[in-house]
This record gives sequence, C-alpha cells and structure tokens, in this order.
Amino acid sequence: MSDFIKKHILGALAVVDEYGRPYNVALHFSHVGDKLVWFSSPVARHSHYIAQRPAVSVVIISSDPKEAVYVETLAHKLDDTERERLLHHHAGVMGVSPDTLDAWDAYAAPLGSKDERKSTKSSHYYVYTGE
Repeated sequence: MSDFIKKHILGALAVVDEYGRPYNVALHFSHVGDKLVWFSSPVARHSHYIAQRPAVSVVIISSDPKEAVYVETLAHKLDDTERERLLHHHAGVMGVSPDTLDAWDAYAAPLGSKDERKSTKSSHYYVYTGE
C-alpha cells in the first residue's frame, strides 16, 4: 500500500458540507507511518468542512494497471510541531519547495484496517472508525 501511494500521489478527498452534501477535491497525498497526509489552504472549503465534520473518504487511483486505494477515516489538522516535521517530506513527495507550502495547514488521517470483505486484487479498502 505504501509503495502504491508513493507512486500515485494524486487522489480525491471527499468531505461533507454544512448541508450534508458531498464535496470532492483533488489533492496530493503522502503516506507517513499509518497515516495519509496532505497540506491545504486554511481558507479552502474542504479545510472548513473537516473542522466541522472530520469524517472523510479518500481515493487514490492508477489507470495502468487499474488499481485503487479507498480509505474511510477521520481527518484532523496537525499541530505546528507535526506540521513542521512533515513539511519537507510532503514537499519532496510533491516535488515542490517547502516554501510553497508555508501558508498551508497540514492534515492527517489514519489508514485504519484493511477491509478484506470489500477488497479485491486491484481495489484495496481501508476503514478507520476512531477506535
């Protein structure tokens, strides 16, 4: 799974807006330990929605070969210490200068456990319930 995310860093984050409607945004993800990590503008809609409702889903896909990772989890904004620790790692994954991410907040979401009932050879499902 980690190797897959290292190769395919672009994915979609789905959140729920204040009216209960889904909202999707494309983001660059990195995999650190047992978490997905991303950086986002503090004024982005999805950043606001995560503060209101931390339940999110993420999909990272590859078209050649066809493979995907799906994650249902709880996201949270990282504190300044964790943000600084992950800044250079994530900038390296994205191929940008860390300065590019200076004004952005860092977020993380645990991968959770693999759901073997849903997972197939090419679709890998992970669920984190907060327990």
